[in-house]
Amino acid sequence: HDAANVHPVGRNGMHRYNNQDHSMFTAMLTVENILDGTDHDVWEVNVEEEYHEEGGASRTVGPTLRTTGTGRDAPVIRREALGPDHPINRAPAPADREA
Repeated sequence: HDAANVHPVGRNGMHRYNNQDHSMFTAMLTVENILDGTDHDVWEVNVEEEYHEEGGASRTVGPTLRTTGTGRDAPVIRREALGPDHPINRAPAPADREA
């Protein structure tokens, strides 16, 4: 069944994420569809080859490993760059003992 009042848009609604501009533009077109009765096909936004970005090689910047591609990926921080007291480097408390 179609749900006429459901409009999946943006990063989580479409489960198709190009970039932040893509998410915002699909949302704006959907608002026009709702308010003005237009018929924008939000699934056709930024599907042209020119919008697709190529991945790049990894490079290290200080303690952070970055890709030279889109810049949208979260930085990967190596454990060694964090101090021994940092929570990620601490051993987990045994299950039978309260932390």
